[in-house]
Amino acid sequence: MVHMLKALPLLLAALLLVGCSRPTSPEFQVGTGRYAAAFDAARETLRDYRFQLERVDAQQGVITTQPKATAGLVSMWDKDQSSLSQEVDDTVNNQSRVVRITFENDAGEPAPVDPAGLLRGRVEVTVYRRQSPGVRVSSRAIGMTTTASDPQAAAQGVGGEYNVPVSQDTRLAARLAAEIEKRLLRIK
Repeated sequence: MVHMLKALPLLLAALLLVGCSRPTSPEFQVGTGRYAAAFDAARETLRDYRFQLERVDAQQGVITTQPKATAGLVSMWDKDQSSLSQEVDDTVNNQSRVVRITFENDAGEPAPVDPAGLLRGRVEVTVYRRQSPGVRVSSRAIGMTTTASDPQAAAQGVGGEYNVPVSQDTRLAARLAAEIEKRLLRIK
């Protein structure tokens, strides 16, 4: 009975995630004369999702974030995961997400400072996984874990750990795009 009570929050979270309607497009439209408002809406949406902004360049139409790690099921307050499998994946792997939002005209060129006409905003979310190739985990006890070093990799400036892009999180990108669009509609 105690095990069932512990699993209840996981079951409820899975049902909520499955039952929610999902936005499908990582793009959003920006009306004529609404570029500044859309840029602000994008920044505020990223802050609401607790991403730290890294590059904010209105002239080139780009916003990027620093990598944001979550602990998956352990950090239920994070809104980054879109499915139970992503929750589990973030729990067992050292992963982070980086968001890049770009504003472009119909020709795919970066948005100018004072754009005339319609623009398109595009959200990309890249999932990075922390790799530790020299770590040898003991099957007997975690305290017996050892680390090997590669002198050749060290000479090339590659440390013992590094981040590797493993996937694009299109569901989070679509949710962020939908949220930016909603926020933009509220801004007059």
